[in-house]
Amino acid sequence: MPADIAHLALQNKALDSWVRTWWDSSHNTWQGSIPEGDLGEPIWPHESFAELFQNAIADRTIADENHPLVKQLRGR
Repeated sequence: MPADIAHLALQNKALDSWVRTWWDSSHNTWQGSIPEGDLGEPIWPHESFAELFQNAIADRTIADENHPLVKQLRGR
């Protein structure tokens, strides 16, 4: 598919430079641009992906039957 080829080309560009990508719905394909100037090296977090993920969903997790959604579904 042409959109897949465009996306892969953008991914390959991203191997050695910053690339901004977006879906162009008017042309049904991926578009991208390389920023002007040097953005420097990325600053990576010290936490692992698992820790970042847990923190991101911490307040969106149903941990037990006392969760408000579970109570609502049970009619309480």
